[in-house]
Amino acid sequence: MERTLSRRTRQRLIRAAAVSLVAATQAGANVHAGSVAGNGGATEVTQLMNHVELISNALNTANTVKNTLQTVVNLKAQLTQLNPQTIAQMVGLPMDQINQLVGLYGQVNQVIGDYQQVQDLLRQATSESGYMNMTPLQYLQFRAQLAQRMGGVYMQSYLADQSKLSTLQQQAQQLQSMAAQIPGISSQVQGMQALQASNLQIASMMASLNQQMTQQNMIAMKEKANNENDNSAAFKANLARLAQYQQIQQQTRQTIQSQTLPDPTTVLSSPPAGNTVGN
Repeated sequence: MERTLSRRTRQRLIRAAAVSLVAATQAGANVHAGSVAGNGGATEVTQLMNHVELISNALNTANTVKNTLQTVVNLKAQLTQLNPQTIAQMVGLPMDQINQLVGLYGQVNQVIGDYQQVQDLLRQATSESGYMNMTPLQYLQFRAQLAQRMGGVYMQSYLADQSKLSTLQQQAQQLQSMAAQIPGISSQVQGMQALQASNLQIASMMASLNQQMTQQNMIAMKEKANNENDNSAAFKANLARLAQYQQIQQQTRQTIQSQTLPDPTTVLSSPPAGNTVGN
């Protein structure tokens, strides 16, 4: 008997294969074309990678905060099982603050999900732009042109990505607001002070990226209205390269999904290789 790879294992293998693919392709592209659009492009790539690292660090901190607040959530669950009269007799029990912390737990949990979505989005942008030998700005311009000229799923994807940035900005600001209403929260909850500092940076970063996407969409819309086709050949070439990238990604997924692992019960029941039972 055989069983297919678990979903998590597949995802890890896909991610590893994609990273290797992009690294190899980028190395080859750099041999022929030099650095990505010169030093300015390299700076843009570094900045994008810094964005990813900032969100990654914030994710780790947010999970620490979440684990700390989980104890408060558990405490409230236990208190709800008590008689209300018993709770009323507990002198000094800060129920209002407990409720605030439970609410903060929910908001941190929400932000973690939004962090992960934007982290995946930025990693995908890094991967695709690297494969296409574009700076992040050139990649964003191409995405906007693609959305305006092709419409359909390309426009939906562009707007969906922009919505993820807006959502994270709003949720990060909401987290800051909720935390500010709880006295001494920075010292009471491990990692909260660091999370608040990162959150401010991320909210500002999301506003900046969102603005850039809006600007490039407006530029692409104007180009379409003016029937500007000066770069149509380059656009078609980039479109073909994007299709090639997506095809390779799909083939990678199919290859990994076709891989199987032996049934562990069969492996455990089989005698070790080379060992035989003799007289």
